[in-house]
Amino acid sequence: MAELSGQGPIIHSGATSEVDSSQKIKLGSRGYDVDGNELVYVDFQESCIAGEWVAIDAGYLATQLTAASRGPVGVVVGTVSASDRFGWVMVRGIHTAAWATSGATTVDPVVVAATTDLGHVATGTSADVSILVSGAHIATAPDTCASTALGTSALAAPCTVILTYPHISGAFSVTS
Repeated sequence: MAELSGQGPIIHSGATSEVDSSQKIKLGSRGYDVDGNELVYVDFQESCIAGEWVAIDAGYLATQLTAASRGPVGVVVGTVSASDRFGWVMVRGIHTAAWATSGATTVDPVVVAATTDLGHVATGTSADVSILVSGAHIATAPDTCASTALGTSALAAPCTVILTYPHISGAFSVTS
């Protein structure tokens, strides 16, 4: 994964995929990688794999995305082995390995899967979806040949997503 980049001093040394066992910088700090993607430094409340979707609360605590989540959303950049680890989530830019259900397409709205607490998303045509993720767009369909790292009944696979400060308000419900 990319290093942080920018004019002036860099706020954190190391790769953006690096996960810290202790807090290195202020929670909520923003950084930009060499591709211009924007990342936020958070405190992970549970283990997550790279590409999982998380909800970010006002204290910059990140938890796996669920249908009950509300507020800002990001995609995990580095694999988090345990809770109370610190690292980066992408909130603006292009993430090339975000987790989605295998039926996700580039034309459907991005939604949170209602039947799991694992951090992946689905699309509006799936029967197991509920809440719209605003500010997120699937740019390439998931790689259904990839082995899944998420233990879920709906096969999840990585795909490319475009993020523009995604969030969930709970105002839009999708049903089949």
